[in-house]
Amino acid sequence: MAAIDSLLSIVEFQKADGIVIVAGESPSLLGGKSGQLTMPPLNETMMNILLEELLQDGEREALAAGSGVDRALPVTATGVRYNLSVRQDGKKTRIVVRKGSGAAPARPVPTPATPESVTPTEQRSTTLISDAMAAALARGASDLILSAGRTPQIKRDGATESLPLSDCGDAELRAWAESAGGADVKTLLETAGSADFAVEHGPNARRFRVNVFTQRNGLAAVLRPIWDTLPTLETLGLPRSLLRTTQLQHGLVLLAGATGSGKSTTLAALVNHIAQNRPCHIVTLEDPIEYVYGAGRAIVHQREVGTHVESFAAGLRAALRESPDVLLVGEMRDAETVRLALQAAETGHLVFSTLHAGTAAGAIERMTSALPESERGSTRVQIANALRFVLTQQMLPAIGGGRVPAIEVMAVNHAVAAQIRDGRTQLLNTQIELGVDDGMVTLEQSLSELVRAGRITQKTAATVLPTIAR
Repeated sequence: MAAIDSLLSIVEFQKADGIVIVAGESPSLLGGKSGQLTMPPLNETMMNILLEELLQDGEREALAAGSGVDRALPVTATGVRYNLSVRQDGKKTRIVVRKGSGAAPARPVPTPATPESVTPTEQRSTTLISDAMAAALARGASDLILSAGRTPQIKRDGATESLPLSDCGDAELRAWAESAGGADVKTLLETAGSADFAVEHGPNARRFRVNVFTQRNGLAAVLRPIWDTLPTLETLGLPRSLLRTTQLQHGLVLLAGATGSGKSTTLAALVNHIAQNRPCHIVTLEDPIEYVYGAGRAIVHQREVGTHVESFAAGLRAALRESPDVLLVGEMRDAETVRLALQAAETGHLVFSTLHAGTAAGAIERMTSALPESERGSTRVQIANALRFVLTQQMLPAIGGGRVPAIEVMAVNHAVAAQIRDGRTQLLNTQIELGVDDGMVTLEQSLSELVRAGRITQKTAATVLPTIAR
């Protein structure tokens, strides 16, 4: 089997788990050094040669009739057993050759029977979604989107594209979610309509953050890969001036922005800078843990909501008894979390957190509106005393591909604190414009700088802030 043997030799050389072969595309490795091979896409002739080598009597007819082919291949010259999976996806044939486990037999054997505890639906869902996660990683996707009755999609550079995989059935997606997310997922889907958890994929245990939810056509899920390398401000394209937030000894630093604006990634870069450069104790509360902080000068304890603590509020209450210097609170979702975060910031801790808001003023309003009307006046005073910075971030399409962040910076000086205390948040944008000497940056200034640096087009800037076009 000369054609497939040459591809499997690449799998073994790269210490990968297998290979995905689709007509019209370059083959992609699974696991290990996953990614597309730097070779021309395979044409139909090459695919036919591979199928002639791989398929046995009757298997081509079964494939044409809509059935799949799943069996073990003969042992390679190096003693490795591979399992073959072939599927017809529309007009395209998809071949997956994956390393088997355990001792390899001397000749092909039927695929082992499925254990009674694993249903055929669970087995199909695990294979499909595992392949989808591998493909998302290989293509550098920011998100993998699964929807009942549709082909898996990925989001890359802000745009969606289909993967060359079979449609994801509602039963398969539900079976996978309940198996991967644990017993609580079924209950949460029935009562709340959605559930969050994390999963690991491949031999390198690459983490994915998962949100699974019910929708009109059945179940859907969004899986976000969590990359191994911790980001820095430089790799994110953010100004080094943001590092002054890491030099604070106490107070509250807020990251605001829409979902997918990179808030969590920017927070990870700031907290990692502290971990590498300051001898202190850092406690993080995350839902779920997205980045794992390595050895540095700080002691870092990471806790996951739903696994290690019941909620952000419960984790914060416990953290205040754990002698932290720095606290990372993944999101301020409710009144109790807001109260405890402000208390921590006022009592000598440096607190980083995020809010879903499009402006600094919106972030202040989100915090105060989370509390009963009777508490809002005193809360504004607390915010004015404890808040140090609000960083509001947006992700924009970059020239040449990819995305680049635009960031508004509000530093809380005496004038800003007075406006917050008096509830005049509508004047905060003016204070940012006047606060250049305090290192404040308006969104318009950030966009203009990106245009001048040739990182985004003027048209892109104008879609965010029309005044840029004038």
